[in-house]
Formats: sequence, structure tokens, C-alpha cells
Amino acid sequence: MDSMITMEQFEAINDAKVKASTDDTPYIGMVDGTVNINGNPNKTEIKPADYEVLFAFPNTDFFKKRIDAVGDEVVKEEGGYIIVRRMYKNVYLTPRKMSDAVTAGAVIESFLNKVTENGEVKALPYDELKGVIVDNFTEMKDSAYDLVASVLRIHPEEAEWMLPMQTVNVAIQIAMNNPALENESNFFTELSLDNL
Repeated sequence: MDSMITMEQFEAINDAKVKASTDDTPYIGMVDGTVNINGNPNKTEIKPADYEVLFAFPNTDFFKKRIDAVGDEVVKEEGGYIIVRRMYKNVYLTPRKMSDAVTAGAVIESFLNKVTENGEVKALPYDELKGVIVDNFTEMKDSAYDLVASVLRIHPEEAEWMLPMQTVNVAIQIAMNNPALENESNFFTELSLDNL
């Protein structure tokens, strides 16, 4: 099973960040020390999306019964695991989901930025990304798990069984589909860095 964030996934995270920075979907932000709603206030449509999550459950009677009860699609059985596909349809970010997702997103965001000598927050240069992946992939992967589990409301006992690399891909899809998530995560990261 896979376990490390790839350079392609990290680049996709950066792409989501760049795309979000030019999107005018409303989000909470700071202007001149005051918390405001930034973006176009008329752009309030809810954007539901579908997500596919792969789980690798242990091949036990307990999980077989659970798989049957939920109606998961069994992809294959391999090495003591049952790989299943579960679809989440018409998912959108409610304020509660957004709050949980922003917390997880801010952790990922913190790895994409650095603080300059004058205290300004800047995007991390591309040539430093590999080092970030190697040094921080566990924290980034864990944040991706938290992000996906919070947005899709996956129970913590089941979230532990999501496949790592596919979970990172779903986190990237969620970020791409919800630019306000990226912008709010960036806002809270900047607030945290400012308070260091």
C-alpha cells in the first residue's frame, strides 16, 4: 500500500492554492486588522460534488458484515485486506464542515508557506517542496485524512482505513471544488504565523 505524498500530489495542492487565490467565492479573511467576508457576496451558490474513497478494511467477519450493510463496492481482496470503494454524492461544505476542514487545511497550508525576515508570508519556492514532502509527509497526510473525514463525515474508526495516497487525492479534489476552503485556511495560517 502507498504511504507518501508524491511530488505530483504536492504540485496539485499548489495548483489548488493558486486557483483559489484568483477565485472570488466568499470567504472569511482579514483586511487592515479586521475580520471580513472577502470575495463576491453575490456568488453564494452551493457547489455539491461527488467523491470516491477507497478503504482497505481487514478481511474479517466484522468488516465483511459492515461492508455488506453499507453497500460498499468490493474492488479486490489482497493480503488480508478487502479493498472497497465508497461513493459520497452531492457533498457540499456546511459551516460546521468548513470549520473542521479549515483546521486541517491550515496545517497543510502552513507547509506551503514561509515567513520572510520582515514577517511577510510567502509561498514556498518550488525547489524547496521536495524537502517539505520528505520532512513533513506524515503531518500532511494526517491533515489530508482529517480534511476528508471531516468534509465527508467519515466516522473516525472507518477513516483510519482509508488508503493514504487516494485520501490525499480526495483532499486535493475537495480543495479544488471549494476555493473558499483554501482561502480561509490561508487566512488562518497567516493569523497563526503573525502571532508567533
